[in-house]
Amino acid sequence: MAMKHFTAVNTLLMSTKRTPKKGGEAKVKFQLAAKISAALEWPEMPDGTAEWCPDVAELKAGNIEFIPNNPEVSHNAPSIDADSIGDFVVVRKQHKEGKNSKRAAKTLTEVLCTIKFSDPTGCAKLEQYMQGAKRSEMRVSYTPQPKQEDLPGTRVDMTPDSSQLPLATQEQIDAVNEIPECDPNAEYVERARERMAKRGRPAKDVQ
Repeated sequence: MAMKHFTAVNTLLMSTKRTPKKGGEAKVKFQLAAKISAALEWPEMPDGTAEWCPDVAELKAGNIEFIPNNPEVSHNAPSIDADSIGDFVVVRKQHKEGKNSKRAAKTLTEVLCTIKFSDPTGCAKLEQYMQGAKRSEMRVSYTPQPKQEDLPGTRVDMTPDSSQLPLATQEQIDAVNEIPECDPNAEYVERARERMAKRGRPAKDVQ
């Protein structure tokens, strides 16, 4: 499956951690944009929800690049070969511009996630980068989740299949045939005979 890309602006590299296999993990936070939701095929965050985890497993990732907002440290922009990006948590919170701001608080929706990598120099590059850069533009290449398709035999057909209904016995059929035609319910009985011939219902259904 071909890789796709998305770009997250104002990404904050929060922390890094080395792992025993000469790789590491990095936790990042970025503002959720409509283009990112569309790229990752996420539904809208439920109304009234402050924290939400999208129904998505870890995505296989490729190259991840951090480009600092501050052009003075652009020469130190790291690029790592990632294994995956996942553990997504979407958080919605109110944000005010300073303590004494008279503006109404605006709602920010941010994504917290974890990047895992086996790049042996990944942690060193990110740690050095964190010393000089705050917010960045993060460019991620990833492999989309495969879409599940209905497998043969997994869909349930709720339409009755007359071929699967039990057949009436000869005794049941004879009992219905013996009902006089002058019976006031003759029309009903006639319809019952037709149904039984097609679907084989028991004689006790016909009164």
